[in-house]
Amino acid sequence: MGDTDFVSFHSRMSRGDGVTAALCLIVMVLLSWLSHPTPLEAAQAQNLATAATGDCAACHGGDAMVPADHAATKGLTLPQCLSCHKGNDPELINTMPLSHAHQLSGVTCTKCHGETQPPAAVTTKTCVVCHPIADLIEKTKTIKEGYPHNSHYGPNLACEKCHHAHKKSEVYCNQCHSFDFVVPSPILKPAGKTAPAVRKGAPAEQKKP
Repeated sequence: MGDTDFVSFHSRMSRGDGVTAALCLIVMVLLSWLSHPTPLEAAQAQNLATAATGDCAACHGGDAMVPADHAATKGLTLPQCLSCHKGNDPELINTMPLSHAHQLSGVTCTKCHGETQPPAAVTTKTCVVCHPIADLIEKTKTIKEGYPHNSHYGPNLACEKCHHAHKKSEVYCNQCHSFDFVVPSPILKPAGKTAPAVRKGAPAEQKKP
């Protein structure tokens, strides 16, 4: 709100026109709010496919994404992150989005989304190229509360039901259950395959064994 706006507002108040002044104030506050990004909007990252690994500022601008005393992240890879953050470190598996874990592992945006505009949606068919269902069942079979990759839904529940690339993941099962296990970023090593680029907006097909 500018100086002239305050003068007008106080002038109205001094004339006893409280209702009009209050309405003016509400309108001014709304206009001011609309003309500035909200904290959520300010923190909204750009989806910049060309960003270097660990270059937080490329997508997040000046928003602080790691503590001030954190080591420089630009150019880091996931193995380097894991040299300090162990595989079960809550600071890593609870906060690092799936997309970031992929990027730090050398899996670029276009590997899964293709080079089309808008980017193609990623489905289970894309995920299982690098993360075969059989491997996921084996690696998570020790979770005491249940078998997330081979539940009563069977082994074919869509990956995106739990794993979200650009927002916090969720335990899909908790629509009915109350499990405590965390759906982490995929910090497990892929099975030595590279996801093919998606073309013409279609999801990548699973390779034949």
